Amino acid sequence: MAAMSEPDYLEATAKVDHRNAGLRALAERVGDAATAREAAIRLHDYVRDEIRFGFCAQMYDQSASQVLKAGIGYGLTKSTLFVALLRALGIPARQHFVDVSADILHGVMALRAPFADHCYVEVLLDEGWVRVDSFAVDLAMAEAGRARLRREGRLIGYGVHIDGLSVWDGRRDAFCQFVDNGAVEAFSATDRGLYRDIDEFHEKAEGWNRVGLLARLFMPAFVSAANARCEALRHAPGRIATAAE
Repeated sequence: MAAMSEPDYLEATAKVDHRNAGLRALAERVGDAATAREAAIRLHDYVRDEIRFGFCAQMYDQSASQVLKAGIGYGLTKSTLFVALLRALGIPARQHFVDVSADILHGVMALRAPFADHCYVEVLLDEGWVRVDSFAVDLAMAEAGRARLRREGRLIGYGVHIDGLSVWDGRRDAFCQFVDNGAVEAFSATDRGLYRDIDEFHEKAEGWNRVGLLARLFMPAFVSAANARCEALRHAPGRIATAAE
């Protein structure tokens, strides 16, 4: 596990660029609340729904301000944005990296690995560090995804876990994807620990889904197809195309 000192939980990095003027202004507007908890919840809900679940050609290689501009993201990039928005308001937050079964993306994206790199956010509030990734999938897609899982008799897929939560109260852990409750065999392989940002994670850990130079050439078409499946799920869950189609 990478060591981080307490002051680092408010630091800016190349990816967690919370000193960006536009990002800071958004944090102050959306997170305008009487308490840190309420501010954190408002920022959570913004990242969940205003940044719809999906992928950019850069995949994880985006700063928080770039994710905000793109208006689309997934677990790794949305966690980068959420941490940056929290830190912009002086709320300590950190990224915790883990492995999740690649089947979490069944029906959306076919990975060439058994696991997907994932990141949940730990937020320091009155109760201590609270863990959350319920922001990872926008509410419309998460609800449609869980409904699809129930119809198919599956436990994970379409970006969600059937037992996942999309609502966070700022007091208890809330996971939409990282629901490691034993229901799914071999759900998670490794707890990667804390890193300052995705750059440090890839520098110091061997992740499953690092995108090489050759893969980057095909990424625009790859993510376009995945995003189309996400949109189909949101608007017509009964007619979604599978990743194999």
